Amino acid sequence: MFRFPNPGSDIERLVNIFRDTFADYTKSFSLEYISYIMAQHKSASAVGSFGIKAFKKSQTKDKSRNSIYNQAKAYAETYRWLGWIYAESLSKMYVTPIGRLILDEEYDWFPIFKTCFLSWTTPNENIKSKSEYNGYPILNILNTAVKTDGKLSRDEMIVGPLNEKYEELGSSATYIDDIRKGKLNINEEITQFGISKNTLGNYTRIVIAGLRFTKLMKKSGHYFLLTNEGKRISNKMIDKVLTKDANDDEIIASFKWFLEYSQFNILKSAKNLNDQILGSPYQIFNPAKINGLLVNAGMLPKYLTNNSRDMLERHVKSFTYAKYRQEPLASFVMKSEVGNTHDVYDKDEFNEFLKSTKLSEILEIVGKYKKEEFYPFVGKLFRIIGFESDVSRNGQNAQRADIVLNYQGKRTIPVEVKSKTEVSKINIKSIEQAFENKIILMSRQYGHFKKDDASFVVGFAYPSSASKANQLVSAYYKVYGVKIVLISISTLVKMAKETLVNNRQWDINDFINNMGEVRLNG
Repeated sequence: MFRFPNPGSDIERLVNIFRDTFADYTKSFSLEYISYIMAQHKSASAVGSFGIKAFKKSQTKDKSRNSIYNQAKAYAETYRWLGWIYAESLSKMYVTPIGRLILDEEYDWFPIFKTCFLSWTTPNENIKSKSEYNGYPILNILNTAVKTDGKLSRDEMIVGPLNEKYEELGSSATYIDDIRKGKLNINEEITQFGISKNTLGNYTRIVIAGLRFTKLMKKSGHYFLLTNEGKRISNKMIDKVLTKDANDDEIIASFKWFLEYSQFNILKSAKNLNDQILGSPYQIFNPAKINGLLVNAGMLPKYLTNNSRDMLERHVKSFTYAKYRQEPLASFVMKSEVGNTHDVYDKDEFNEFLKSTKLSEILEIVGKYKKEEFYPFVGKLFRIIGFESDVSRNGQNAQRADIVLNYQGKRTIPVEVKSKTEVSKINIKSIEQAFENKIILMSRQYGHFKKDDASFVVGFAYPSSASKANQLVSAYYKVYGVKIVLISISTLVKMAKETLVNNRQWDINDFINNMGEVRLNG
């Protein structure tokens, strides 16, 4: 069976740990150093402790008993499979150009992750596998599911498409059908691996998490069902895939597919490549072998292949050949909240919750929310009072603001949001970020905007009267003409409740043309 590493099942955490750990991409990393950084950022634990204390406690002569080291190993192995780092050895690992894109917050990491997840393959030059599996396991799962009534159980994945006996795309369909008809006993088939069922389950945690996170499959009872997106990908699956034996033209063509599928724009001259080859060169080859090839082919900007941290160099050369495709604001609306496990209320339930629950009780509940829960909550409140609201996916900074509001298709307002678990009151940093959000909005021209419209900050409470925060709001207006509106969550909840209970209509124009703290009359 193909044995996937087990870093856990939280994909956003997987990406955030990568960004924390490999932020200084100019150097090489040893597994020991990765362990230390992960502990430093409290991304790993040992003996009931976090941080450097945990790192010290975990140190043993026998590395197999060093919990922090083993956690780092699972994450590093996953990043290698995804093509984000390349390892000459466990003491020399480097961030690849794909890893650099994940680190760069100008780009949305979600489509890049999705493409890397689909391109997971073996054998490759980056990582050796004990399995004799030869192919693309995630694609095999999708293609097998298409031929087995659009569904697979976890155990069926293990004995079928993840088993080297059935590694060819779709070849496990008949085998799964025999199991379902009772011709074969799935538990007996699993026993043949000589590995406990729990351990086999651990090998599939990242698989199941990735399939669900990318919305390729969804859980329904005992099975995982293909979504429309999963079916679409299976139906459009390209017969030709990248392998270790690929020639230069095939490598270039596959990287073109990779960039396009990751939602990048391709240089016009590169669009003349007719061959579509599915795969990611950085998940198969040593970057030293292919960097020059892809740069010379106009498929990769050179700054991604060197170790310079010179931002001037980056902006001068820019991402000419593969620039992030900015979507219109309308296509962003509601996108990030689909499938959000924290977003437990549908529209009617949410509205009823607001109407029937006391303000003090609501504040007590949302005061415990982490940002993954708090931001969608704030977005819903803005919708109630009259805005369209786009809540950014956690970690996605292509549009930079935590929330982008749209009013009547003519006004675009960026919103900086801080939950109580992040900071107890609106602070100077959040106001500085609101100012930056406005500047970025104007420079990148997201949606329709007016220079005189404000940039919003939403926090749990207003700054104290002695705070310099309010002075900063005045300074930004006097010097730059940028208005900043501060809104406490209490105020926003009151506004939403007033709309729902008393059908109150708010003067949105006055709201977005103001500055300073929002105080309600009466």
